[in-house]
Amino acid sequence: MPGYVLATLHDMQSGAFLQDYNALGLRANSQSQVYPSTRCPFVAVRDGILALGSVLDSSVTPLAPFSQSELPQLGNRLTNPVWLGLLNATTFTSYSYVGPFNASFVDQLFVASLEQLGEGVTCDYDSSHMAVYVRAVFIVGGFGADFPSPPSPNSELATVADLQSDVFVEAYNGVGLTDMGESVENGCLVLRLLSGYIAISSTAYLSPYTANGVIQSGPQLTNPVWLGTGPWGSVPNEYIGPLNGTTLNQLTALRDAPVSCRQAGNRNAWGIYKRHPYLPPPPAHGNCYEVEIQGSYDLPVDQICLADRWNYYMRINETYDTIGLNSLNECGGTYNAHGMQLQPYNDTFLVGRTTGATSCDCSNVTNWGFVPLNNSGQSYMAQLCYVTVDEFNFCEVLIEVKSGPVKCPPPP
Repeated sequence: MPGYVLATLHDMQSGAFLQDYNALGLRANSQSQVYPSTRCPFVAVRDGILALGSVLDSSVTPLAPFSQSELPQLGNRLTNPVWLGLLNATTFTSYSYVGPFNASFVDQLFVASLEQLGEGVTCDYDSSHMAVYVRAVFIVGGFGADFPSPPSPNSELATVADLQSDVFVEAYNGVGLTDMGESVENGCLVLRLLSGYIAISSTAYLSPYTANGVIQSGPQLTNPVWLGTGPWGSVPNEYIGPLNGTTLNQLTALRDAPVSCRQAGNRNAWGIYKRHPYLPPPPAHGNCYEVEIQGSYDLPVDQICLADRWNYYMRINETYDTIGLNSLNECGGTYNAHGMQLQPYNDTFLVGRTTGATSCDCSNVTNWGFVPLNNSGQSYMAQLCYVTVDEFNFCEVLIEVKSGPVKCPPPP
């Protein structure tokens, strides 16, 4: 959809999105649009299907579009406003209307794979399904050999259709574009789109200008950024500013940069990107967490033994086969935790996993748990595994995050 980007889970959980959705619901792109009868009535976001559950569940409940009358919209057209609810993935007959989201419900949303919906899904997900889009924010950043990645998370080069959309025109004509502050050395004074360099017809490349109508030559641009013609073509160095209908209809993308830029060996330019309006907070530096791991077990003599490992650093998504724990009481002996792993989940929790500990096989039981990020200074040991060894005895593995993410310390 020109001017829009496919929503992310973070978009759906952001305060700004929820305020709009809870007040008015969602709007179908076109109520006259006809969908195939085989389409899946699930709601897609970036990376998968919006669902209730967690990445650890083998079977989850997907979200589906509902009508104002609180019924799932299963036909080949959507009616506005569109609300969301829960739908059985296979029968479509069991459902639960949700409507406006509350905080508790939002926290349980995640992005599921088609496989997690379980066996028996008969609709054709690959051919057609619903998806949520949000209005894009347009920015300017470096493009070329020295800029291997976009200037902002979840951003991509815009298209001509994006620039001709009402979303872009409304934003650009109001306040211009925002440059992300990258220094573009050895750059050509052109603006890159997904399929080429933006121009008016085939005669005039566009370049960045200041609000005073002066062409910007870099290496850094001054905000706000406006558009005008570059120093080439039939109408050189002409400030355009806000876009009118005539100019919009003439916009195109040229495959190659101007000849003079290529002859000069310019390897960079500026690009016009579109990104998500609700950006996640920047990640902290590092991918290690300082943790405390504890094991406890009840011996046949009815003595509960405790073993612990303080100040242990675990790297995200790395499996630790054996972690030695130190006895905390008179039990003594050696106690090891096995197959320990931390995985990212959201801004509040990590997912901890383990295959067990000494004399404690967790591989065939519930062997994971949500580990709260210790941002409040409160202590909480998350239970990753609990196994009954015989009729009376047990063993368990617990973990607590002390700090992080941090840079991993060098090995001893």
